[in-house]
Amino acid sequence: MAYVNCGVGVSRVGVEGRVASRRRSTVVAVARKVRRVRNAGDELIGEGAKEGWSRSGNSSRFPVDWNAAMDQAGAAACKAIGKGESRILVELNPPVRHIVMVEKLISPLIQAGKKVKVYFDTIAESAEAASMLPDHLRDRTEFTYLGDREDMGDCDIAVIYQPNNINGNPKKIEDVEWVHYRLEWNEPRPVILVNPKLMSLGSGLDALGNIRRPMFIEDYVHAYYLDPSVFHDENIHGGLLCEYPRKWEMYVFRSNGGFRLVAQHRAKPNAEKVLVQYLWRSDMMKSNSQRMRPDVTPFPVCDSMPTRKHPVVETIGNPEFF
Repeated sequence: MAYVNCGVGVSRVGVEGRVASRRRSTVVAVARKVRRVRNAGDELIGEGAKEGWSRSGNSSRFPVDWNAAMDQAGAAACKAIGKGESRILVELNPPVRHIVMVEKLISPLIQAGKKVKVYFDTIAESAEAASMLPDHLRDRTEFTYLGDREDMGDCDIAVIYQPNNINGNPKKIEDVEWVHYRLEWNEPRPVILVNPKLMSLGSGLDALGNIRRPMFIEDYVHAYYLDPSVFHDENIHGGLLCEYPRKWEMYVFRSNGGFRLVAQHRAKPNAEKVLVQYLWRSDMMKSNSQRMRPDVTPFPVCDSMPTRKHPVVETIGNPEFF
């Protein structure tokens, strides 16, 4: 076996030495290539991307459109109930307001053998939704409105759908609390709270000017949360997702399409943490000239408005219910 002096010591250049040297060269070459093509938007910070996530793969749990998001929300709520959670919160931002959201939310529950009672914000919304519900869900669903004081009867789960007291209606809080506490003490049942727009009656705004929610909402566990535009500027687009039982996940939109997971958190990141975690990526992408392509839409908006006969997909920003 031969030995030669390489200038920094003696190196073995037999068969084993050549294989080891080749391996080291390959590792160094790959590392250099990664450093050259590294995208600042893909850098992982916070807690690691665990549970099978690939930092280099193209797969993502981030929904491609509102239909996929609503499917995820229904499955997550059903999973949370199956794990014993009794107070469940589902939020999509901006809110998806039409009967398809209700249908996709309750379908997994009905398939699991449950009967569902849905509380709408007003009598008019309840009546309109009941007229549009598909026939295969009617036998296992009861529609009513907040303010109805009838018992749950044979219904297994209550859904409070988008209650709203932002206009200053104090009775709306009482109506939501009636369902919340009655199904905790008198008739124990799981409650799913969907896209609540509720303001605390005592002090409606906090020190930062944000709406202060009623205390009882703290009893609820997030089964699903989606904000596809939690951060956006000319360089980067960020989304936030929580799907029970996973952690809160922060994503960056990739220039070649799709969202990539970049960070996970055990609790919902506040506004300051969102800014901190996205701004530095934005600055680095700007310096590297890695801006988003202007012709790419990070979260597709549907082309047609929902109608009474075909309320298929919600248009982002549409204020109408039906």
